Amino acid sequence: MPAEQTGSGTARERIAAALGSTGLGPKMPAFIRRWKRSLLHEPPRVADQAEAHWDTQPHETAIQWLEIPAVIQYVNSRVTTVPWLYPLVAFKILVAEYPLRRGISIGCGTGNLERAVHRFRICEEITGIDISRVSLRKAREVARKENLRGIRYERGDFNELRLPENAYDAAFFHGSLHHVGDPDRLLGEIHKSLRPGAWLYVDEYIGPSRDEWTPSHLAEAQREYDLLDDALKLWPLNPPIAPGDPSEMVRSSRIRGAIEKRFEISAFRPYWGNLLFPLLCVLDGRKLLDPANEPLVRRFIDRETALVENGTFTDPLFAVIVARKR
Repeated sequence: MPAEQTGSGTARERIAAALGSTGLGPKMPAFIRRWKRSLLHEPPRVADQAEAHWDTQPHETAIQWLEIPAVIQYVNSRVTTVPWLYPLVAFKILVAEYPLRRGISIGCGTGNLERAVHRFRICEEITGIDISRVSLRKAREVARKENLRGIRYERGDFNELRLPENAYDAAFFHGSLHHVGDPDRLLGEIHKSLRPGAWLYVDEYIGPSRDEWTPSHLAEAQREYDLLDDALKLWPLNPPIAPGDPSEMVRSSRIRGAIEKRFEISAFRPYWGNLLFPLLCVLDGRKLLDPANEPLVRRFIDRETALVENGTFTDPLFAVIVARKR
């Protein structure tokens, strides 16, 4: 059906002109952007869908697999060889004995990493960037409450990010790079923004992209899942892709190659997760936090360790990568 003609242009053109004249531009509230797109019959952008997903996440209540104490110790041991030494602390000891001047954190969420960078004095100043207004508001509130100076938060779409040249001494990704549609482009932008010899710290999912999962990736986790009491199970075992977030694992299998292309790798420390991640994502995390279930979690960890050592798993799902600008 042809668009309705009204005055000097179509209804669509007049609505677009009116909305565009508000001066809000890309900073207009999410609900206005959604309303505008519905009026103009525009498909939602991935960034808008991702923002809506993260704006509504129950940040205080969800139990993630990496919050289980035995799993934390396992990851620390894999990365630093010591169960009580966290990767970021090891980075401080080895790289930033004296604080680096300026850092940038891409995908800061509610600000956990930036607060840790501040407390450990890894950087004198750090800027956190995220798409979610709700997460940024919480990050700012916590930083103010704890009187943390030297932390700034800005909103930005990773897929369209533009950064100043030679501005930072370190860049950090913690569970955010696998949400980027074009890791090559973003890492190129990061490379440009870093000073010569600056550091890149990546703690990240680097496994199959969302459309690359096959039953073979889940085979070992399925064997463990089938042995468990139904009372522990929340959902059937499936690829661990967050529902409602179209940016999840969007181009994750390209991350490692994109880093190696532009940076000199100083440390590559896989902590795998090939069994633990898909399995623990479909189990009741609160029940797994019960000390009575710690032996079960330890059994999963021992099983993953054996599968890594015997060569069943060859490509890790997760790794910490420390690299330097060439």
